Amino acid sequence: KWGLWDDNADSDNDGVTNGVEVSNGASPFLTDSDNDGHDDYMEIIVFGTAANDAADIPSKRTDLSDTVDALIGEASGFDSIESNLKLWLDGTSVDGTRNVTLSDADSVGEWVDLSGNGNHAVEGTVANQPVIDKDNNVITFDSSNNTPLQSPLNIDSTVMDQVTVITVFSADSGVAGGVWGQENGGWDRWLYLNASDRTGLSKGSKIQDVSSLKNKIGTGLLIVESYYDEDGPGQSHLYLDGSLESTFGANNDSGATTLSIGSIVDSTSHVFDGDIAEMIVIDRKLTDDERIKFNYYLAKKDRKSTRLNSSH
Repeated sequence: KWGLWDDNADSDNDGVTNGVEVSNGASPFLTDSDNDGHDDYMEIIVFGTAANDAADIPSKRTDLSDTVDALIGEASGFDSIESNLKLWLDGTSVDGTRNVTLSDADSVGEWVDLSGNGNHAVEGTVANQPVIDKDNNVITFDSSNNTPLQSPLNIDSTVMDQVTVITVFSADSGVAGGVWGQENGGWDRWLYLNASDRTGLSKGSKIQDVSSLKNKIGTGLLIVESYYDEDGPGQSHLYLDGSLESTFGANNDSGATTLSIGSIVDSTSHVFDGDIAEMIVIDRKLTDDERIKFNYYLAKKDRKSTRLNSSH
C-alpha cells in the first residue's frame, strides 16, 4: 500500500494536485516548495512562476493610469506617476485576478502587489491571516487572532526621503491599533489610531494628533493620505478624504526595512480591528490635481455605499 500514488490528490492541501506540483518541479508535501513566501498555488496557478525557484518572484502588474481613467471617465495623466508607484494593494483584486480564486471569508495569505514590483503583502500562518470580505472588497483584520501582512517594500527615510501612503480603511471606534507602519523601536513611520487618545502619524517623537480623523473613526471607509518629507520643517502632511488636516515636521530616522499592513510592526502587537480596502505607496509628493483625481477614483470604487463615509 505504501507504493500507491494519486496524481489527483492534494497531499499538502494547497489547492494544487500532486500531479501538477510534480510536473512543475514543486513538492506535493510543501505549500511553499521554494520557501520564498509565495505559496505554490499562487506561483503555479495564478502567476505561472517557478514554485521551485526562490529567485523567480511572482509579479502581476495592473496599469494604474488605465484603471483610474476608466473609472473616473477622463484622462488622469497618471502615466507620469507609474514610475513612482511602489506598492498597490486593491481589495477588488487581492489575488491579482479580480478575486476569482477567492471565496468570501477566505483567509488571505498573500495580497498581490498590482504595481508590478513584486512587493506582495504576505502572512504564512493560516491561523494568523486576515480574511476577505468579497461583498465589500476589503480585507478584514481582527486584533484577537491576526498578525499583520508583511510587504518587502522599504519606506525607510534613508531609502525614501519623501513618501506618500494612501490608505482606504475603516476601523472600530475606540480600539487602538496601527493601520500600517515600519516600526523598529524608534518612533518610525506609521499611522496609528486611538493611542492614549491620540490618532495620527508618528512624527519621530510622538503622534501628531488629528482630531478630525479620530472623530470619523467608526463612520465607514475613510481615505487617508499620509505624506512624509524627512527633516522638512512643516513639510509632512495628513489628508482626510482629500482635505488637509495636519502639517508637521518629521524626523523618523531609520526604521524597519519591511512594511506592515494591519499594524505598525511585524508582531501580534498593535494590530487594528477593521477593514482595509486599498493601499497605494508612491515615492514622492502628489500634486493637488493628482490628489483630487486619486480621491475621486477611490470614492467611486465598487464598494457598498453603506460602508463608505457619507462625505464621499
